[in-house]
Amino acid sequence: MTKYKLCNEAKNDFIRIHHYGIKKFGMIQADKYFELLLSDKTQK
Repeated sequence: MTKYKLCNEAKNDFIRIHHYGIKKFGMIQADKYFELLLSDKTQK
């Protein structure tokens, strides 16, 4: 698993992405997308 550290600005971007996803697609879908963004499944 890749280890990385996010700066505060990047953390805030992830929070904004999640909030936008909640408004547009609902909590369940926003949570799924958020988890995918942070998972190793997106790394190849």
